[in-house]
Amino acid sequence: MKANKYDFLIKKAYRQGELAEILDEMAPVSPGHWYLKGYFRQEWDERTKRISDFMFSPYLSHDHARSANGGLLPSDLSRIGISKPGGPAYVYNILTGYGYDAPFGTDVPEGKYFHPYFRHMIIGMPPPLYDGFFEYDDGTPASLPQMAYDVSEFCHFMASKDNLEYRIAWLKVTLLFLTAAPFMWFRIKVARTALWHMRVELYNVSDGYKKFKYFNRFYKLKRSLGFKRWHPRGYFIGK
Repeated sequence: MKANKYDFLIKKAYRQGELAEILDEMAPVSPGHWYLKGYFRQEWDERTKRISDFMFSPYLSHDHARSANGGLLPSDLSRIGISKPGGPAYVYNILTGYGYDAPFGTDVPEGKYFHPYFRHMIIGMPPPLYDGFFEYDDGTPASLPQMAYDVSEFCHFMASKDNLEYRIAWLKVTLLFLTAAPFMWFRIKVARTALWHMRVELYNVSDGYKKFKYFNRFYKLKRSLGFKRWHPRGYFIGK
């Protein structure tokens, strides 16, 4: 989830101190995670993760990810909770869809798995969850359906950003626009009426701009000083 930050979880899943302790135990941030931003960040050594960091992938590059996953590149999970059809239901079905036997006539390559909910029904990712994978702090049984439900809801929550903070921010923007709208209407419809209703007309006159008195004054001044106005058909006009 490289498009999301850890600080988004503060006051929603963890307190700031609890989240900081969890990040200290996680894998450090490598300069390879910054990809073409090393000079901007000025980080050349590994360091412990901070709350303000993005949720980087455990792999440093695409080649690193492909070599660790049998030549396949894992997709980013930043928006998987809303980008796939079904939203969190898609993630739940992917996590719990293992264990089905391939139908007759379907060849499953070695190292791959049959998955009825995945595109083409052949998936390279091994089953990521199983019963008893970890222990819940509140004693909830760590069954496969329970863990898959929690993961799918977490992916949807991080992707949709539908929470009180974002709703308050959009409410502020809406109130600001509604407050400024009457002044914007007055400025356009009343204060600048003459500007919007001004009519500009241009004429293509064959013998130049002599017919316009405003410009003709400058031509007379230049002639009095000895300047002669050049015209592409001046020879014929003079005749």
